Amino acid sequence: MTSGNGAATKSQEKALGAFLGAAIGDALGWPNEMPGRRVRSYGGTDVDAVNGFMAWHRRSGGQFMPHEEIINAGEYSDDTQLLLCGARSLLHGPDWLGHLVSKELPVWRLYQRGGGGATNRAVDLWIRGQLPWSLDEADPKRQSYFNAGGNGVAMRIMPHVVVGARDETFRSTAHAILLNGITTHGHPRALLGALAYGFALWQAMRLGGTLSYGYLIETTLQDSVEWSSFSEGSGILAEWYSQAQRSFPGGFKQVWAQTLSEMLALLKKGHEGINAGAISVDSRILQELGCFDRKINGAGTICAAAAIYLASKYAPDPQNGLAEAATLKGADTDTIASMAGCILGTISGTEWLQRYRNQLQDESYITKIAQRLELVQMDQDESNRTKLPTGKHSQDLDRFLLLLRRGKVNDDFEMPDGRNASLKGILPIKTASQNLSGTQWQLKTDDGQVLYVKKLDRKTKDASQIEGQIASVDNTQSSVRRKRLGFKIKIKAIKVVVANLERSRWFYRDILGLKIARESKTLVNFGELLTLVSHDHGGDVESSNKQNAQTQAILCLECSDIQSCHDSLRALVEVKVTPIHDWSGRKAFRCVDIDGNILEIFESISTKQQISDQKL
Repeated sequence: MTSGNGAATKSQEKALGAFLGAAIGDALGWPNEMPGRRVRSYGGTDVDAVNGFMAWHRRSGGQFMPHEEIINAGEYSDDTQLLLCGARSLLHGPDWLGHLVSKELPVWRLYQRGGGGATNRAVDLWIRGQLPWSLDEADPKRQSYFNAGGNGVAMRIMPHVVVGARDETFRSTAHAILLNGITTHGHPRALLGALAYGFALWQAMRLGGTLSYGYLIETTLQDSVEWSSFSEGSGILAEWYSQAQRSFPGGFKQVWAQTLSEMLALLKKGHEGINAGAISVDSRILQELGCFDRKINGAGTICAAAAIYLASKYAPDPQNGLAEAATLKGADTDTIASMAGCILGTISGTEWLQRYRNQLQDESYITKIAQRLELVQMDQDESNRTKLPTGKHSQDLDRFLLLLRRGKVNDDFEMPDGRNASLKGILPIKTASQNLSGTQWQLKTDDGQVLYVKKLDRKTKDASQIEGQIASVDNTQSSVRRKRLGFKIKIKAIKVVVANLERSRWFYRDILGLKIARESKTLVNFGELLTLVSHDHGGDVESSNKQNAQTQAILCLECSDIQSCHDSLRALVEVKVTPIHDWSGRKAFRCVDIDGNILEIFESISTKQQISDQKL
């Protein structure tokens, strides 16, 4: 990140300051985001006197999965994680958007720390191969998406500004921000907040020298037309816009205009506070912006206005500005501190951040990402003209989780996003329920990022639903007497039509351990009894019903180690499993496989006899 004479250029210093300021602000502000979630600090003190970072325990999981996470001093949250996801996607090239939704976001769901509900819900849809805005209009998840107006977009869009800083206008960067934003959020509050913040950051990235007091908020107000115009044009944004129009009473443009008025009103309040100078009190201004109102303080518009206000006021004094942002208890502190720190780092470079860098998580990795991204030159609009991938990713995530469960420290893995990672630690998770257990795996990727993957397990609460489903099938034995025919029939095989032959082959071979006897393009046979077939297997005989072909079968299996089999199945995202119970003197459990077929899995008679013999 140096010029020919070894000195960093101005643009390189600004890019690095933006990345480090964002990550450091996130790590400083995260413990103060919601004090109720911070169970306690550890290590004997709340704040490390040397660098200001705090080591703490975080309460997570809500009422259904209550547990504690250990957050080490200097570790960052989902704000920085998603920012890095976007940066890696841009490094991937013009098809950055496809990479974001098919690689980065699905895998982020495994290692996310503190991710917001709207982002998590949208990513779950991408994992299932669904565009959030293209769901059926009666689907509540669609409306939930278009109601999502939080700050989850604004906090992650800085990489687009770094790439777009060379452009003479903000237009291309604005389109990239919108494309990134709509992957998880559909409400103008999220999108306009990100655009306003992005424009202020873009101005800071392009301007040299020390910015005058209050300049950023003033120019963002004056040039609002440059960042607030929504032009659907063509491509992905046009397709999205047609869906958004039907999702807002009165149309999308009306809600956009109303939200823009809200955004401008917030910026004006901040500008008035700047003009009041020494008389203004930050807490009062931020309260007027809504930063401490739990009902609205996570809105994209509010966090953007707060970050621009603080960065504008403290441009000459970034150290105190970051401290102010990171200690706003009761506000969405990690995000505001990350966004304000990002702008302040862009304005003031990196020297004032040196005292934090040694203990910042992944400091070396973040530095390398900033260095590489600042060199990227491309038209970010190109992704708008591509076709979004809609493949399913749950199988890849399941496979990776299964490998982690079976892995040992120092094992190496290929992650579903294409990176390689080494397993550095395996720790149990402290839970608040006797029926809940959890494991956390610490990984380090080959490019230098530390990730924490956690998996929580509990006795399934919908076991009764599966039991009832199975019972309804069990009780359908016909009472009609069998007629004697002139021939006899023996069951030689069970053919099960599956939705995806390759996925089902993986499930029965790799998860359940069945040995393949023979296979072709349209079938997989596991010996005499079980054959999986695709919808194409029947040729012309099945073609008329191919679109409606469904199957539900009960497959009875014996297992030599029922507990290991049970653990393996419970590791999967898509499979529902009942607890192991005693069934007519044998241990057994039931599950529904990835195609909806019911399995009854018993301990083998030989295993049960061995246990019985050992007790004698």
